Amino acid sequence: MNILALKETGLRVFKNLPEIWYIILLSISTYKMVSFLIAKGGEGNNITFTLSVIFPILIGILIKQLFSKNKWISQLTGFIFSVISSYMLIAFLHEYREIANTLELIITGILIGISLLLGFKMWNASLLIKQYLSANYTTKTSTGKSITKE
Repeated sequence: MNILALKETGLRVFKNLPEIWYIILLSISTYKMVSFLIAKGGEGNNITFTLSVIFPILIGILIKQLFSKNKWISQLTGFIFSVISSYMLIAFLHEYREIANTLELIITGILIGISLLLGFKMWNASLLIKQYLSANYTTKTSTGKSITKE
């Protein structure tokens, strides 16, 4: 296999890592909520039912982002996931004394930290795309010549 093709594939996966991460997290959460609702015979609370409807919509938006990036959606989802991850980090730091198992404490901290970093990466990447597009543009002069700023 060509080394250049492997490098390009690796860069593509790294560029899409936040979307892949959140698709996995939301898929696991959706599976657990739907199986809970099925086990209870639909007698779950309203929040579980509402989230089990909203999460597949978010998964669909993230899958769409994998194939064609939309700057506005990327900014919005990156901001939302960053805020949610920040809230989870604050809640985790507030309640860390109540977690008795050290391994559970470490794994939870790592997962929240990764989610926070990838949310910021998604949010920042969309802002960097905006800056790059505004910095690289082509204009035409009154004589018809193209001037490219890079």
